[in-house]
Amino acid sequence: MVVLEEAVLMRRHSDLDVWAEQLQHLIDAVQAGRIRVRILPLASFVHGEIAHLSELVLPDGTRLYAIEESDATYRSGLHTESRLGTFLDRVIDAALPEAESYAYLQHAVNEALTAAPLRLP
Repeated sequence: MVVLEEAVLMRRHSDLDVWAEQLQHLIDAVQAGRIRVRILPLASFVHGEIAHLSELVLPDGTRLYAIEESDATYRSGLHTESRLGTFLDRVIDAALPEAESYAYLQHAVNEALTAAPLRLP
């Protein structure tokens, strides 16, 4: 699952056709079942010190967290899993459901094609 902050969708590419193509690529990946997307609204108030966090679940069940800042840091272990797993759970709980997130992406493509300012549908 991919969770995108709403702000990411508001920072458009300067060429709106390119931006629409990028968003359509994301929609196509969702439709094909290759990824699941949830949008985290700006008003969600989920706070954390981590902006770019990935959770990787290994075949043995071990959870590995990749934190991307100026470089990549990988962490695992019970304390890390508890702290970062709880943070990710809060983010997912606050994100729009998948169907609403998909509708938001479609709306964003339409807005990019018309050059209208992006607002929640």
